[in-house]
Amino acid sequence: MIWEGAYAKIKCERINDMESSFVSNVLKYKMLAIDMDGTLLDSNDDITEANLHAVKDALNQGIKVVIATGRIFAAVRHYANILGLQTYVISSNGAVVSDATGSNIIYTKPMDVTAAARCIEVAKKYDIYYHLYSNDVLYTEQLAYSSWGYAKLNEKLPLEERIAIRHVDDGVDFVLRSGCDIVKLVMIDDDLDKLAKARSEAMSIPSLAISASMPNNFEVMAEGVSKGKALQMLAQHYNIAMEETAAIGDSENDLSMLECVGLPIAMDNAIDAVKELAKYIVPSNNQDGVAYALSHYIMNEVCPPL
Repeated sequence: MIWEGAYAKIKCERINDMESSFVSNVLKYKMLAIDMDGTLLDSNDDITEANLHAVKDALNQGIKVVIATGRIFAAVRHYANILGLQTYVISSNGAVVSDATGSNIIYTKPMDVTAAARCIEVAKKYDIYYHLYSNDVLYTEQLAYSSWGYAKLNEKLPLEERIAIRHVDDGVDFVLRSGCDIVKLVMIDDDLDKLAKARSEAMSIPSLAISASMPNNFEVMAEGVSKGKALQMLAQHYNIAMEETAAIGDSENDLSMLECVGLPIAMDNAIDAVKELAKYIVPSNNQDGVAYALSHYIMNEVCPPL
């Protein structure tokens, strides 16, 4: 395989050094959780060639590669297909765990409808854009920010990979009357002071978990939902110890999974809290950071022979 990307030579040298010992040694890390936005994807929402080949190499070596994202699953399907994933996917910050096709959901935890409605009222009070996720549909009162971005992405995707976006006249009425399970609510605004006030008020609502994936948003899920808890569930499912698990991320919503793994890795573009928690910091999402992490810290870490 021809390695493409900034770390080609380093990666090839390290793997070549390992080839003679692979018969008697096994890779130390059996599972890798990778965040999407700001981590696996570059600023154009693409998987770089280096990252693509690095992940496929890891899969070929038997590592369970798990996407762990705040995105709705429908916004993951396209990338899971590109990577050829056969593992489970953590979406909506851990509120949904499904296979890579989305057809088999093994875990979901929706928000309490009253709490969700109260959050929408907070968004309306501060005139902040919001949208809602069910397992497979994005609901919004207006196309803006992420929902507009997903609509534009749909124009490039084949029909079977498109993200279902539905307009609702009033989110509070929809949540209370539709019977639809809402797994996540996102508020987005470029006025960070206003956003902070809304977040503070939302945090006073019982039965919720709150995090963020971007500087101008915060995300609301059911109490107890996190990427970390979902990853621990998958580790148990695969009979893999958390000490044998690595994770790569950049944002607040990645902290829970970085806290519970044996090898926490931060992107160079990560927030300070993520960097402080990480064992290693790798180049940014625009500089093949995932490929760097795999070649330096994961694919070259082996257990000693018995």
